[in-house]
Amino acid sequence: TDENSSLDAMARKLKFAEVFNADPTVGGRYSALTHFGMVPASLMGVDVGRLVDRAEWMQSQCDGSLPAARNPGLALGAVLGEAALAGRDKLTLLADPPIRALASAASHPACPPPTTMTS
Repeated sequence: TDENSSLDAMARKLKFAEVFNADPTVGGRYSALTHFGMVPASLMGVDVGRLVDRAEWMQSQCDGSLPAARNPGLALGAVLGEAALAGRDKLTLLADPPIRALASAASHPACPPPTTMTS
């Protein structure tokens, strides 16, 4: 939860065994590898050590020094960008059974509606 929120205060007042405060610099869809995603994943039985290892490996594969043709993050971004330009704003994630609930939790619009820029 957010530090100093009413939920944080209640958990501390009731002496919960642990309170996991959110990193205030990370929010929304980017919080999957913070307490917001990792604590529930751990409670579901996901091997979070392996998950982090794989996330770090993928980060290395998306390094800007690699050729664009070998960068899966760039490829995914290009596909999502083209889909958004074609009017598609939803993303369906197919996941193996152990993490299927995490995939469904990410089922919000992949591309927020564009805003109008004024000069």
